[in-house]
Amino acid sequence: MDLSTIKRKLDTGQYQDPWQYCEDVWLMFDNAWLYNRKTSKVYRHCSKLAEVFEQEIDPVMQSLGYCCGRKYVFQPQVFMLFWETVVYYS
Repeated sequence: MDLSTIKRKLDTGQYQDPWQYCEDVWLMFDNAWLYNRKTSKVYRHCSKLAEVFEQEIDPVMQSLGYCCGRKYVFQPQVFMLFWETVVYYS
């Protein structure tokens, strides 16, 4: 995802709701963070832009009835138990 694709989708009305726009913007940020080193200019500029985006989009999304401009996902912890010996009773 990149800014020109996001702009094209905005200009052609491809976003059905505000969440789709936010998801694309966050996908762009995630890709920049994933494919660039933390010490690179791209990574640092992306981090700053993400910070500004979050500050600016939150009030807009709240005015539309959403909590914020970021999607939070609950991921429960998975617990695994291992036994060295198992005793079966019949």
